Amino acid sequence: MIQSCKHCNTVFTITGEDQAFYDKVSPVFNEQKLSIPPPELCPECRQKMRLRFQNERNLYGRQCDLCKKDIIAVYPRDTVGPVYCPECWWSDKWNAFDYGLDIEWSKNIASYWRKLLSNVPKLSLVSLNSENTVYAHDAENNKNCYLVFTTINSEDSLYLSDSIKMRNCIDCFGSANCELCYNVISGEDCYNCFHCIHCYQISFSYFCYDCQNCSNCFGCFNINHKEYHIFNKPYEKEVYEKQIAIYKERMKTWQGYEEVWDEVKEFWQTQPHKYAANVSLNCTGDFLANSKNCEESFNVVYSLDCKYIYDCVDMKDSQDCNISGHAELIYNCQSCSGFMNICCSFCAHSSNLYYCDHCFNCTNCFGCVGLTHQNYCIYNKQYSQEEYEKLIPRIIDQMKSNWGEFFPSEIAPISELDCVINDFFPASTDKRIDTIVKEAKVYPEVVDNKMQCIACNKDFLIIKQEQVFYQTHQLPFPPLCPTCRHRRRIQQRNPRILYSRKCNKCGQPVTSTFAESNPVQIYCEKCYQEAR
Repeated sequence: MIQSCKHCNTVFTITGEDQAFYDKVSPVFNEQKLSIPPPELCPECRQKMRLRFQNERNLYGRQCDLCKKDIIAVYPRDTVGPVYCPECWWSDKWNAFDYGLDIEWSKNIASYWRKLLSNVPKLSLVSLNSENTVYAHDAENNKNCYLVFTTINSEDSLYLSDSIKMRNCIDCFGSANCELCYNVISGEDCYNCFHCIHCYQISFSYFCYDCQNCSNCFGCFNINHKEYHIFNKPYEKEVYEKQIAIYKERMKTWQGYEEVWDEVKEFWQTQPHKYAANVSLNCTGDFLANSKNCEESFNVVYSLDCKYIYDCVDMKDSQDCNISGHAELIYNCQSCSGFMNICCSFCAHSSNLYYCDHCFNCTNCFGCVGLTHQNYCIYNKQYSQEEYEKLIPRIIDQMKSNWGEFFPSEIAPISELDCVINDFFPASTDKRIDTIVKEAKVYPEVVDNKMQCIACNKDFLIIKQEQVFYQTHQLPFPPLCPTCRHRRRIQQRNPRILYSRKCNKCGQPVTSTFAESNPVQIYCEKCYQEAR
């Protein structure tokens, strides 16, 4: 089926496999299947609608509207409706059922969502089952962490995003099972590595790209089972260590670090690149690892039979999801885990939810906000199972073609400036970060553990744990704040756009994030492996 997006007019295809998936996740009530219609929005517009409801990393100081204590939240002071600190939100001092709405069949369904999203107390930060972890959001099972986002099962780490099982790491993105790493992007099983991208099982290495099972390497690209290499050339151990000592001395200042980084990038540009950072079976997209049968997906690990999923881990048979994990048969969701959920946001450990937001450990709920451990609820009101199963088909019938489409953007409680859409679909002005870094003549000094970001001019802290890490590893203090450093890391990866092109060596067709206009040589899997 060929469809034209009702938002941007882009033409996109809905395959027979897509329609089979929509049929599979369509719920059944009283032997009546409530079929999800094919989407009227293209995959990119569907993703943007979900991201409009997610503020991942912009934090604000404000008061908890219940206990009145000063707190940090993803919602600024002027946000409509109450915002509670985690202690108050998870307490029995308030009841989400107090905000319940009766069904009025003459009303538009969106009016219920708008009212509940505005009135039900919002959770200032979502950090579940964590210990001594401050300023963390969309995070779970972390210990002794600071300013980590969409991160789980990590310990003693700072400034992480989209990461899992990290230990003593700083400034890493999209990585897993790493220890003592700094500024690693899409790394897995790395130890004592710095400024590496898409590397697997490497240790004691600097500035490496797509290297596997290596140790003591510097500036290398696409090497495997190597040791003591600099820019892909082998050295005797003693010679290697002398050269690395010279590089380390240069990189003690940020200006020296930038000069070395430029040299590395210049060398990388001379090497043939793989069509995509894809270590998976039968997958298309970029930065996929240990996955199978995932189409047009990005930054995904341990997932199976999925399509249009982004920044996800451990997903099965799901489509159109962002920043989600440990889920199966979910559709058009963001920041969710569980089973058979449709069009939900920030719903964890839940199943059979439809159009719910910030609901935890719930089942069989529709249009609810802020519920925990509940079952058979509609618009924050309790119903019997029999009543629930009779009402849901009527509600979905009233929705007509909007059934299966995410919450409308205009009711998002997050401002357009704060939503995470700006990370993955940045304005052209966001490219200024690298330009400002290159043009900077003077870098700020640390004064009372504070610095001023050279890109956005905001003050930021260099905390003690961070200082010890930099000094131990002979690294310069960064002149960019954590947010600008994060955006700079994102910009080091290609945009999430796929192109049909050919391998520059054998002519085999490939699906790549490298456009034809990109000057680097692109190889298919076979040619790339042969180039090692």
